[in-house]
Amino acid sequence: MNLAIANRQLAAVATPRDRIDTTHLEAVRDSLIRRNKEQDPEDIERSPSQMFVDFTEPGRAKLRFPNRHGSMSDEMLLTENGLRQLGAHILPNRGVQFLESLADLGEGGRKAASITWGMFSQGRTSPRMLRTIEVADPKTGEPVRAVRAAMSQGYAVYDNVDLVNDLLANLETRNLPVLSYHETDHGIRLRMAIDGTGELEVDKPVRMLEAWNSEVGLRSAGLLGGIFKLWCSNGCGTWDSQAVSRWVHRGDNERIQRGVANAVEEMYVASSGVLDAYNSALTIAIDDAWDWMQGALKADLTGAQIERSGKALMDPTSRPNGGTLAGVVDAVTLAAQGESSLYGQFEMERAAARVMRRGLDKAVDGRLVIAQA
Repeated sequence: MNLAIANRQLAAVATPRDRIDTTHLEAVRDSLIRRNKEQDPEDIERSPSQMFVDFTEPGRAKLRFPNRHGSMSDEMLLTENGLRQLGAHILPNRGVQFLESLADLGEGGRKAASITWGMFSQGRTSPRMLRTIEVADPKTGEPVRAVRAAMSQGYAVYDNVDLVNDLLANLETRNLPVLSYHETDHGIRLRMAIDGTGELEVDKPVRMLEAWNSEVGLRSAGLLGGIFKLWCSNGCGTWDSQAVSRWVHRGDNERIQRGVANAVEEMYVASSGVLDAYNSALTIAIDDAWDWMQGALKADLTGAQIERSGKALMDPTSRPNGGTLAGVVDAVTLAAQGESSLYGQFEMERAAARVMRRGLDKAVDGRLVIAQA
């Protein structure tokens, strides 16, 4: 969206391929607390009928509120997610894309876009929760407040710091080494080694507990079990959606806190199942891994994603298991790291896990063959 602030990567901490170098949940928590101080998050509840969105400045969408004294608040910018969520509540289907195209027509189009937004917003009197933070203005570099999400009043605020604090409060998870930690404006993902650093070897898969959250309503808080390979930084979660614990941001956030505490044991069991499946996949031979992969993945991935996975088959981190079902899993999870978003990466990794499960089910006498046309 060229009228809004693009999704930013805020942290990317990963274990190197060639050595064991993990971090701790305390360090993640401290990083999140520092970021909160910098961003000064503030939630504001106002009705859209009193939100004036202005598109008249080229390449900018700005939002202001009237106050009781008859003047207007300071201008706020919008992130791409904030603009999309607010537009989805106010405008017809694909309304934001239409206003972007209108604004691209020049000064007259930008004025028309502002008027159009105002006409649709007048009947929207049910308050929305605007989640705002301070960011650096992309044009000036100066601090400015921006709307990063537009939620219903029933949204349960459960932020990234809350998730990490709940993991620290749990005796089963508080001392788990953190293998990787990624944070963007859209969400956070943590990967932790269940069996500690003593089990970590460069090319040996280990059990992993993965934690997710989104402060802007793009994903539920959740935990899943899986495996992680240090050499290629690949993650592979469970293929079974019933073995993933999710908590939608609604109602009392203490419900999420209790859920995190209660789900850990189940995720440990799920991760053991993924590790056992991967070890079995090491013994399943494939005559032509690339041909088999194309057919096995066509229901789960795009053509471009399958092509990237095929190239990853030749990566040094995948080749030791080449010609096996595990090698296909390695290739897909490695290709997943090329996805532009954490959520895209997650979907590719889930596809790899599903293909592993299907391959194990279809193997005959330790071999997978390509069905003849």
